Amino acid sequence: MAKPKGKPRGREIRSQLAQLKSHPHGSEKGVKWPMAVKDGSRQDYGSKMDTGMKGTDNELLAVQRRLDADDNLSAYGLKVSSGNAKIQITGIVDTLADKEQLKPLLKSLGIEEFADGVSISTDGPVLDQDVAREVREEIEAEPLLADNAIGVECVAGTVFLAGEVKSPQGEQTALAAARRARGVVQVVSQLRFVPEERE
Repeated sequence: MAKPKGKPRGREIRSQLAQLKSHPHGSEKGVKWPMAVKDGSRQDYGSKMDTGMKGTDNELLAVQRRLDADDNLSAYGLKVSSGNAKIQITGIVDTLADKEQLKPLLKSLGIEEFADGVSISTDGPVLDQDVAREVREEIEAEPLLADNAIGVECVAGTVFLAGEVKSPQGEQTALAAARRARGVVQVVSQLRFVPEERE
């Protein structure tokens, strides 16, 4: 999910200022991208200098450019490097769904294994009850799940889905919906498939 266009909200500004204090320019976190790039009002795929990459490894540069061009991930300014003979991706994303996009994106480039240094941040503490509420909202917004009884519980960012779904696709849709909520670090399914009785 890409960040919305427009001016950054207060919490985003506070988060960016806090990140600049803890990770100044030139540190392992790399260069901060301008807000115009993050909000999508300016396309900037960056140069090797922008990405903070050293050396001339074409594979690393190709991965960085692919991340920078991705509609959902480009706003996060994720960085690519190599360590211990593996490609390493570092940075911060808002949701578990965004983080899980890395694997298929890298697989499309022929990269099966990589060091995942991407963390999920909600720009401040989020209570488990707030996470559960947001997961419920995401599930309720799914038309395929309209007639399903799904309970949500959250413990330290791990979301547990319990109840019944009426189609095999229902479980996958519920899992995907839960991953889109802020503050979710893991989703555990305790859902049961109970087919509808036909009259």
